[in-house]
Amino acid sequence: HESKSMEILKISGILVIICQIGAKHFCHAFHFRKLHSQKYISSTAGPSFHRNQRGITLLSSTPGKNPNDEETPEQREARMSLVRQLQKSYYSNSTTVSPPSPGSTLLQNVPLWRVQWTELPGYQNVLNVHEGHYTDMFQRTIAGSGESPRYFGHIYLPKGSENLGNPEYELKEGTKAPLIGTLMQITDAQLEDDGRLTVVVQALERFKVVEVEREQPYSVATVEILPDEELVDYHTQRANDFLQTLDFRQSEDVSGAALAACVAECLEYHGYEYRKVNIKEAQEGVSPLSNYDAEFLASVEREVVEDSIEFAMERYLCEPPSAESQPLQNPRIYDANEVEKLVEEWEYKVWVELDTMLGLLRRANPNSNQKQSVPVPAQMMGLLPQEPYKPWPEEFMLDTIAWKLSGGLIGTSSKSPFVRVPSFRKVENEDEAEKKEADEDNVVVDYYPPLRRAHRLSYVIYILLESIVVTATSIGAAPPDNLRQHLLEITSLKKRLEEAYNRLREISGVLSHILEERGL
Repeated sequence: HESKSMEILKISGILVIICQIGAKHFCHAFHFRKLHSQKYISSTAGPSFHRNQRGITLLSSTPGKNPNDEETPEQREARMSLVRQLQKSYYSNSTTVSPPSPGSTLLQNVPLWRVQWTELPGYQNVLNVHEGHYTDMFQRTIAGSGESPRYFGHIYLPKGSENLGNPEYELKEGTKAPLIGTLMQITDAQLEDDGRLTVVVQALERFKVVEVEREQPYSVATVEILPDEELVDYHTQRANDFLQTLDFRQSEDVSGAALAACVAECLEYHGYEYRKVNIKEAQEGVSPLSNYDAEFLASVEREVVEDSIEFAMERYLCEPPSAESQPLQNPRIYDANEVEKLVEEWEYKVWVELDTMLGLLRRANPNSNQKQSVPVPAQMMGLLPQEPYKPWPEEFMLDTIAWKLSGGLIGTSSKSPFVRVPSFRKVENEDEAEKKEADEDNVVVDYYPPLRRAHRLSYVIYILLESIVVTATSIGAAPPDNLRQHLLEITSLKKRLEEAYNRLREISGVLSHILEERGL
C-alpha cells in the first residue's frame, strides 16, 4: 500500500509539473496521445484545477490559445530543460539488452521495432520516430544502456503499427509475420522540441525471434543471432579440434560450439566494422552504408578475438545443454580452407561482373555526368580484396579506384577515413606476419576474416542492384516484392553472392544488347 501511495503521489506531482511547463508539449513528449488535442489551457484565465472525489488534482480543459506559442526562445529552452529532467527521472529504471553471454547465441528482452520495411546488415540510417509507443521504446533503450551497446531489433511488419495486435501477424510460426529480423545498435539520439526522436542506427546481424515476451504496446522478444552457414562451417573444424582437448565436457555438439564461436567473433569485430555516427554528423548527412572505423583498429587484437572464440566454445561444450538444444547427429566437419576458398571464388566473380557492368554503362553513356551514372559507394569499395585468390583481369578498373581512395576521407557531408579491409589470412608466426606489411597510406589491421568481408559484401552490393534491377523489370530481372526481406532470409552468404552475380549478369546482358543495336 505504501508503494502504491508513492506512485499516486508521483503521478500527482507529474500533473502539477504539466501545468507548469505546458500541457500540450508535455503530453506529446511523453506520448499521451489521447490527451493531445486542439484544446489548450487558456492563457488569460490561467490553468485551473479541481479535485475529484478521490482527491487527485486534475487539469480542466478550457478552450483557448496555447501559451507555448507566445513563449520566448529562452522560456522554451527552460521548459524543455524541465521536460528532459522529468523524462530522465521517468526512464531512470529502464533496463538494457546485454550482448549474448559466452557460449550463447541469445539476446533476451529485445525491444522490436516492427515497421513496413527491412534493413540489412552493413547499412545505417537516421530514424524519425514519432509514434508514441516507439518513442517510449527508444527512450527506454537509450536510458537503460549506459556505455553498453544499445540494441534493439528491426523486423518487417506489413503496414507497420496498423498490424500490431493483429492475430494474423503475431510473432509466431504459422502466421503472416516474418520472424527473421536485424539486430540494430543506436549510436546517438536526440529528443526534438516537438516530442519526436531522431535516432542514428546501424544494422549489425540477422536474427530469428525465438520467444515473444509481449506483443503490445510494442513487441519484446528473445532472439537468436544467425550467422551465415559458411561462417559456422568454417568453425566446425576448429570446434572439433578443441573438443578433443577437453578432459571434461557435457556436450559433443560441434555445430553448436561453432555457432557460439561465430557469435563471439562477430561481437569482437563490431567495433571495427561499424564506425559510430553522432547526431551532429547525421544532421549534415550520412551514407546509407556504415564505414569501418579506422580509429578502432588499434583495439582489434587477434589474440583477444581468438581467446573469446575459445572461451565461447568451452562454455558451450562444458555447461549442461539447454532443453531446447537439438545437436546434429554425426555433424559434418568442414575443411576451413575449402570453405574460405569457395566463398572467395564467388566474391571474386561478383567484383569482376560488377566491373564489367560499370564498363558497359560507361560505353552506353559516354557523355553522362557522374550523377546519372551508377556510383559505387566508397564504403563498399573498401571491401575489394587486396590479395584476391587469383589476379584481377587486365581491364579491371575497380582496384585502381580503390587505391586512389586510400589515405583519403569519404562520406557524404560528414567525413571519415577510407578503410580498405585487409585480405591477409591468418599467419602462424611473427616472422611471417612481418612480411604482411601494408602500404603506409592504407589503413589495415593485421588480420580480418575474409569470410566476414564477404558476408558484408553479400548485403551491401544490393544498394546498387536495388535501383538498377527495378529499372530492368521489363527485361525479366524483377526482384521479389520485398527484395531486402528475401535477402535477409537467405541463410548462405554464397547464395546471396551468387544471386547478386546473376543479377549483374542479367543487367550486363541487356546493356550489351543495347550497345549492339547502337553499333557501339
